[in-house]
Amino acid sequence: MGVEFHRCEALVPYWLEAEAAPGGPVVATTPRGQQLGWIRHIQTLANKPFPSCRPATQEDLRLAQQRKLFAAEARGFASRQLDSLQLDIRLEGAYLVLDGHLLVLYFSADERVDFRPLVKVVAQHYGKKIELYQLNSRQRAQNHGAQGRCGLECCCTAWLREFPSVSIRMAEEQGFQLQPEAITGVCGRFLCCLRYEYESYLEQRQNPQPGDWVDTPEGPAQVLEVDLHTNTLLVNISQQGPVRIPIGRAKKNDPCQSCEKGTEEPLL
Repeated sequence: MGVEFHRCEALVPYWLEAEAAPGGPVVATTPRGQQLGWIRHIQTLANKPFPSCRPATQEDLRLAQQRKLFAAEARGFASRQLDSLQLDIRLEGAYLVLDGHLLVLYFSADERVDFRPLVKVVAQHYGKKIELYQLNSRQRAQNHGAQGRCGLECCCTAWLREFPSVSIRMAEEQGFQLQPEAITGVCGRFLCCLRYEYESYLEQRQNPQPGDWVDTPEGPAQVLEVDLHTNTLLVNISQQGPVRIPIGRAKKNDPCQSCEKGTEEPLL
């Protein structure tokens, strides 16, 4: 199963012997120590290729709530040290592992910052190991939560945990206006949803488009309309007029070599 320990971090695969449901709490051993996580994905396997975890008990949940309160107090203390240390960073959250020996501070910064003075001050005050985890602009929006231009909760907040690579070429090939307000999200980066239907647009471009000439069983025809919902074409056949046929019955005419290469201009 995929276990989520923090919303801004990727899911980690674990093995669970007991029955489980998405959203259920589990306790797992991680490089940070014992952590409370939440099941986000389940897949049935016959073998046991991943480390094991166990269902969380009421005592685990009670302890996790205490750790959460401690982390909130530690975040407040760390925030008060930023001015005296002259650090230009923003603390986005704090997390104390279940066994209590490691405190993780999540932060964001516009430039590269030496945060070692902050680590030293917080470690001396609480007597714990401190880890700082820097969030990028997408992770920062994911952590705070936001509403997308579609009117729904941002995908990264609701369910997306690993960000796909997105390029401006994807926006161009899907017909988007290349304006920042049209293709960027609340994080200031390219919209993650530009990736979702990209492959479908590439497949669509292989199909005949309005204005193309195609070969059909009834003879050559010109495409008038493409209906992707019914997977049909409206074509104009010279002998029959407009006829709707399945896309599979039409074959695009290959352009001649002179059209592909162009005509050579005479040398002067």
